Amino acid sequence: MNKLSQPQPTDSDQSRWHGSLELRFALAHGKTQPIHTYAKAPLKVQRPFYPEGLGVCHTVLLHTAGGMVGGDRLSQDIHLESGTHALITTAAASKAYGRGSYSASLKNDSASLKKPQASLKNDSASLNQPETRQIIRLQVETGACLELLPQETIVFNGAVYRQDLRVELAPGASWLGWEITRFGRSARGERFVEGNWRSHTEVWQQGHPQWIDRQWLPASEVTFSSPYGLAGQPVVGTLVLVGEAVSSQIIEQARELWSAREYVGEAGVTQLMSGLLCRYRGGSTEEVRHWFTEVWQLLRINLFGRPIIKPRVWPL
Repeated sequence: MNKLSQPQPTDSDQSRWHGSLELRFALAHGKTQPIHTYAKAPLKVQRPFYPEGLGVCHTVLLHTAGGMVGGDRLSQDIHLESGTHALITTAAASKAYGRGSYSASLKNDSASLKKPQASLKNDSASLNQPETRQIIRLQVETGACLELLPQETIVFNGAVYRQDLRVELAPGASWLGWEITRFGRSARGERFVEGNWRSHTEVWQQGHPQWIDRQWLPASEVTFSSPYGLAGQPVVGTLVLVGEAVSSQIIEQARELWSAREYVGEAGVTQLMSGLLCRYRGGSTEEVRHWFTEVWQLLRINLFGRPIIKPRVWPL
């Protein structure tokens, strides 16, 4: 499996988190179970749950430090052997802090762990601070299905954050994932006008690209307000399924799930070569989560023959 390169830590950033996670699932007597688990702080894995029966393993990932700051490097390697089915989510929203926002947040969060923060130059683009980077590598073997459904990521104003995700699918394997991002703490009136956000996703099968998605948002008042940027909306979301043939009827049903409700954001549904893509831009995490969950239910019933059961850690 090709691996994304990860910068090696230097003496200047030894105080930052360099966490890692390894998970491997195998099928034994009809039960999907983790056969290898390794976690290095601040990442942690809860014990597996089986609310859908033994065939589908629910796994919850935790970030024990309360959020990511400049210079943090996190990596995840997840491998599903043939015939397995795993649903992986996170215990809470992820947070990418900007300049000074981590220290301020600690005053209001007694559960957060103390952690040093680099002093940063006060430049308007916030690009002089160290980049926060997360690398996720997924390998899904024949007949296996991985659902990667983390809770939302909150990118604080001033954050410099990048996530790289690479999926290697064997023939007959499938992957369904979503990414929901809120730019700035909009409930406090904060806007994402300083910083930088990148999200790079690649899905490959037998050396051939199935879906490549590169998103970049250099924060400024212009990109926050522009119709080619956030259009004044703080929340964006992507749901993607790769590895399963999706009919035009299912595409239309996914669109109808959006249009049937009085949603106020913008959304679109696209058919991929072997899958489906949903996009959202709006002001409500609850809105996009609700629509994505309905689409997830639609796909589960039509493609996998089973209804969804929401992870117990999700908000009601």
